[in-house]
Amino acid sequence: MFLKNEISLRSSLSMERLNKKVLKILLAFLFSILIAVSSNIFLYLPITPIPVTVQTMTVLCAAIILGRKYVLISTGTYIVAGLLGLPVFAGFKSGISSLAGPSGGYIIGFLISSFITAIIFENLKRNKKLASVSILIACIAGISLIYLFGYMHMLLFFYKTNNYLTDANIFINIFNLAIKPFILVDIVKILIIVNSGALIRNSKNISRTK
Repeated sequence: MFLKNEISLRSSLSMERLNKKVLKILLAFLFSILIAVSSNIFLYLPITPIPVTVQTMTVLCAAIILGRKYVLISTGTYIVAGLLGLPVFAGFKSGISSLAGPSGGYIIGFLISSFITAIIFENLKRNKKLASVSILIACIAGISLIYLFGYMHMLLFFYKTNNYLTDANIFINIFNLAIKPFILVDIVKILIIVNSGALIRNSKNISRTK
């Protein structure tokens, strides 16, 4: 009898783990769709060839919610879909030319950034008292990596094309194109993510007390 109960318990636990994995995978694919949709909610500024999008916020949210194991499925699926010709990149663009263009570094950065953001958040969230701080630190690290990849790629792009930026001030000029126009907007995005996390936690605490 005891043996039967133990086997039944192990079976139910295995099924529960399997269901959680399936749910995470489905959620990862859902986030890849959300990344594609949010990439095309964009606004072009006259001071930079890179559009302002909601995409970075979606990528960071995916990292926080999915974790390191599944966020790569999400961002990887998004990038592969774009390379295969689906118009999922900002401005309804697709193909390898989008990666080779001035905004290609950001797209590559999404993959690396989401993974690192998830790792940082997973390591920091163990201290429940610092839950909001852990989201903040992870998102700042994530957005910084996106900036780094975007900056380095754009620097190489304009250098290779012998554009007007190949002068003594190229590093400052690229900063003004690749990073500076987005800082305030991305601060707002991060604050929204942090406050959303706090709101979810508070709602859970309220439901538990009822």
